[in-house]
Amino acid sequence: MCAFPEELPFARLAWTGSRILNRIMRLQAIALGINLGAHAIRTPIVLARLRPHFEVLPFKYVRSEEDVLRISAGGTDAFAALVGPVLRNA
Repeated sequence: MCAFPEELPFARLAWTGSRILNRIMRLQAIALGINLGAHAIRTPIVLARLRPHFEVLPFKYVRSEEDVLRISAGGTDAFAALVGPVLRNA
């Protein structure tokens, strides 16, 4: 696996999570209005009279896989049991 150090939590989740877990996390992110990818989380920026533009959430807010799971769960601990890679076969 090759990733920049700041992208490592996203890459680990994408590669160690099951297909169903990845779909659930991405659907939850869509419901929250954000975009979760294998490299970053993108948040919408709405400019006057333009459609939403997505900007990368600064990596200083996402330093671990647990942070990605917490953001995907809307700031709650709904996905907290899935932090360990062994438990990600949702």
